[in-house]
Amino acid sequence: MVLDAGASVIDSALDGDRDRQMRRGLEPISKLAADTGVAVVGIVHFGKRESADTGKLILGSIAWSQVARSVLAVARDEHTHQLVISSTKANLAPGDAVSLAVGLVPAVVETPDGITQVARVEWRGETAQRAEELLAVSPRERTGR
Repeated sequence: MVLDAGASVIDSALDGDRDRQMRRGLEPISKLAADTGVAVVGIVHFGKRESADTGKLILGSIAWSQVARSVLAVARDEHTHQLVISSTKANLAPGDAVSLAVGLVPAVVETPDGITQVARVEWRGETAQRAEELLAVSPRERTGR
């Protein structure tokens, strides 16, 4: 199950910046996943805070990363123009996972309405870069980009 954006499935009466309230909204989703065996992918965005801790960068409450069993961070390398995907939390896996480099390349897809251009993922393999390092720039520098 994909929650895009994750915040859209949380009761709007809950304060998205308060950890306890967000846990009240997220824990039933976690229980649903555990009871049914369904994997839940929640997509949330980073704010413009200065930190290498991706849990603190997530817009709203840190509960998003605390309730999750696994967290992947995606950041763009402005020099290589590729994305870096890093595991920043892995409760169910041993050790540190490697980061992966990904490119987005143009692709043509035929649809019932005609041909359209989309982005296709091009897996480029392991990288020594970490998404956290790319995200840990000052808000001023990030805004300038």
